[in-house]
Amino acid sequence: MAFTVRAGFPLQRRDRRTRMHLMAVSVDTAPASALVRVNGEIDVFTAGQLRSAIARAMDDGCHDITVDLGGVSFMDCAGVNALLWCRKHLRTADGRLSLGRVSPRAERILTLAGLMDQLTSSEPAAASPNATHDEEHERNDGQDDKNRPQHGEAPSG
Repeated sequence: MAFTVRAGFPLQRRDRRTRMHLMAVSVDTAPASALVRVNGEIDVFTAGQLRSAIARAMDDGCHDITVDLGGVSFMDCAGVNALLWCRKHLRTADGRLSLGRVSPRAERILTLAGLMDQLTSSEPAAASPNATHDEEHERNDGQDDKNRPQHGEAPSG
């Protein structure tokens, strides 16, 4: 099964020129896996379509999803957030999100965010070094924050 999502949203700039944000997402699915190919810009206007495409693949039973960012011409923090959202939801379903090809522009922001090695790892998500930390933080539900000094307080200890 395959499907394609295309998004385009005009953005009005201060100099009154209109710039079109375009992204195309195609998804090729197999019984338990999917290859998601992204072309164009992943930003605040288009990141929702990436999340939706991956969520649809998950609904179709895919739990091993590879995202090909080779055609990405721009990616901002909304794109990073979309990938992290997808990884989190796949982990809760005992699935895995990994990256295939990555364009230089997408690689730069993922490297700056410290995520390139985590997302390109071929190990299962549970073996990720941050998986235990992430799960523990979610279980604590911020309990460790009670021990941290508040703004203006001196640290104890």
